[in-house]
Amino acid sequence: MRRLALLGVGLATLVATADSSDAGHGPGRGPRYPFAIGAMHTSVVDFTGAVVSEIDVQLVARGDRRGEGARGRIFVSQTGVFGFELVADVTCLTVDGNLAVAGGPIEHVEGIGMPPGVFQTFFLAVRDADGPGGDPETPDTFQGNLSIDPPPATCPLFDAGIAADEGNVVVHDAAR
Repeated sequence: MRRLALLGVGLATLVATADSSDAGHGPGRGPRYPFAIGAMHTSVVDFTGAVVSEIDVQLVARGDRRGEGARGRIFVSQTGVFGFELVADVTCLTVDGNLAVAGGPIEHVEGIGMPPGVFQTFFLAVRDADGPGGDPETPDTFQGNLSIDPPPATCPLFDAGIAADEGNVVVHDAAR
């Protein structure tokens, strides 16, 4: 019985190791579903170089094998005069190479100074700079957009223009 238990633990370790080592960039590597996952931080400075705001972004988003059925969460917080906290469920995910846009209904927002219910949807674009064709020395980027419309079935692609000072995002395009 002890030998059987050790064999089970060994097989479970082998399967877990094979699965995690197979995840990566490039054709035929990684899972057969698109995803974007990561956390990034940046400091916003004024013309004197003084930090006036801090922005933190966290994203976990995954689609199914057809690139549909997206699920996950988005967390964004910003300090300073325009400080806010925002949480959104992921209901759409569009991935194109090393760029991903995830979006969905806003579940919680406070501090923006907008009346509740004005904005219904939040989109977050992230670019994995050291992904396929990228440069490891280039920082990953992100960009958020608010919408008054309900979440669409497909997220619109737009670029991620804010460079992260710290953190990392991994984008996997299952179609490539």
